[in-house]
Amino acid sequence: MYPNDCDPDDVFRTRKGVCAGYSSLFKQMCSIAGVKCEEVIGYAKGASYKIGQKFSDTNHAWNMVYLEGRWHLLDSTWGAGSVDKKTDSFEFSYKEYYFLTHPALFIGDHYPEEKECQQLEPLVSLKHFEESACLKSWFYNAGLVSCQPETCVIETAKGKVSITIESRRDMLFTFSLDGNERNGVMKLLNCGMKLDVYPQKTGQHELQLFAKEQDDEVAKPTHCFTETSTQKRCSSRQMSTLGSPGPGVGPPRHWGNLTKNRAGKTHHANLRVEPLDVEHCTKVVEVLWGTNQWFGYTPKM
Repeated sequence: MYPNDCDPDDVFRTRKGVCAGYSSLFKQMCSIAGVKCEEVIGYAKGASYKIGQKFSDTNHAWNMVYLEGRWHLLDSTWGAGSVDKKTDSFEFSYKEYYFLTHPALFIGDHYPEEKECQQLEPLVSLKHFEESACLKSWFYNAGLVSCQPETCVIETAKGKVSITIESRRDMLFTFSLDGNERNGVMKLLNCGMKLDVYPQKTGQHELQLFAKEQDDEVAKPTHCFTETSTQKRCSSRQMSTLGSPGPGVGPPRHWGNLTKNRAGKTHHANLRVEPLDVEHCTKVVEVLWGTNQWFGYTPKM
């Protein structure tokens, strides 16, 4: 028997339900269609997730379906839309990413209580899941491929943290440390970037990374945490500073020419720390309010 908000008949009748209601209804629909389907209970890095969070109680439900000789993973709840935090109302927004997602990507924000449901070899431990950076659908939909290091909490080494992002194509990038500080130097790479960040005090700091395509005027929302219709997120990390960075550590407040060789040509970009409106941007990880400078190639005319 299902609780009232999880019974598939009640969910279908009322058009309302939590994740367990979605998964139970999806299973019943598959049964009617003759498709083998199972419900999966586990841990998810969803709306209430905090960077570096430890999991003890399960908090989400999704499904596995058996197609063409093997099991596939899907999350019909996250794939259907999200709740607007301002209005507390559900907004339909189909996300194909969460249907038949590759297990190696699905494990980024879904960890099943029964480890065999990962559909991975070797199996990923819960500790590894907790320590890994949470790269959601908007990260990959934005054309990004990987982020190094892969951990969500990073410790500084000699007052510095380095992060590298790889993308399928040339992108524009920007970043923010603790919401507004700009103590970092970004180097553009072939389809990606490397960022060196220099926190100026000990303790924990939150680094937010943003990316967008060069011809994007306004980024469409791609995630439930997006708070405006002109922003989308891409990546957020937390770092711990060990000891004082000491005097003289960090980049200058103004940077000179940044050069990069591409297709035999050298591109120069005079970079300065000047405030620009970040409202029309594509976020790589988490919603940011503040000012930023975009770094990247000038779009071809």
